Amino acid sequence: MNASAPMSPSNARPGFSFCVCPDPERLRLHIANLLTNTGQKNWEHKIFWGDEDLPSSFWQHLSVPNLMGPPRALILRRAHTLKVEFWKNLSPYLKGFRQSIWPFFCLEGAWNKGKPSILKTITARPYWKVALDKSWVWQDPGITRNTLPKEVTAWANQRHVTFASGVLQSFCQGLPLETFALHNELQKLALHLGDKTSVTQTDLQIFNHPLDIDMFTFLRSIQDKRHNLDTWKKILVDQSSSGSELIFPFLGLLTWEVRTMWQLAAGEENAVRLPPTIKTIKKNMARQIGLPGIIRILDLILETEMNIKTGHKTPDQALECIVQQLMHIFS
Repeated sequence: MNASAPMSPSNARPGFSFCVCPDPERLRLHIANLLTNTGQKNWEHKIFWGDEDLPSSFWQHLSVPNLMGPPRALILRRAHTLKVEFWKNLSPYLKGFRQSIWPFFCLEGAWNKGKPSILKTITARPYWKVALDKSWVWQDPGITRNTLPKEVTAWANQRHVTFASGVLQSFCQGLPLETFALHNELQKLALHLGDKTSVTQTDLQIFNHPLDIDMFTFLRSIQDKRHNLDTWKKILVDQSSSGSELIFPFLGLLTWEVRTMWQLAAGEENAVRLPPTIKTIKKNMARQIGLPGIIRILDLILETEMNIKTGHKTPDQALECIVQQLMHIFS
């Protein structure tokens, strides 16, 4: 065996893994599944980014195990952006099998004609050949226009939802091809459908009136009372849609934002994929209102939806009410 090839005594797991996929969410799910299948529940996640300067701690985490701590999953995102020197320096760190360290190298470049574009400086390395021979390379093109209908159909089947004739094709035309963004759009549709189990062409109208607002920016603005007038103007005046068209996209965006804040407040930072600066700002926002505040917002979303469906409030009234409550929470 080549001296550079790590040996796994029990073949319980790879010595290291290459994950070749342009879709961040599919990458995350794949790595999570691999770690779960080891039977080890308390993996320590260390995540670094190839398009940022790698700190010296990366190499330390790659080579020095936690003698008394949990095993470490060392995940290098966007590794395809790293320079030749990195891949040269990597070779000695992949010699020998380290039971308590599992490196993942994520090559997230775009695919061309159904094939990944992997730099020769990577594919020429002995460790890449070892990974290929041992099936330690996972390749997935992500969602394509051809596979998108299958993804949506699988989602619908899980929820016992059907599409009227021709509606699935119309729906898929405007959907994003990135898993995380796709799930947000499907969540928006689910929120709109409520108890309905059939999607008609009329239901797709909610996607024809996109909400011209960044929810994160909106929530930041309502933290400052000096901006309250601008906030009301944005919601009630600037939006060309009426409240009935605006409320459900608003709730969908708010649900997504609150889910992110929950993860940050609960210490699940590794599950949040954002630029470091934005992540820090959102984490501070989440800490400011705390888990009780986040739970209250989730309750407000459910209350708003229920009030509209039961006729206790018109969509306009419901929108105005939830904005008032959000201002109270963030103040």
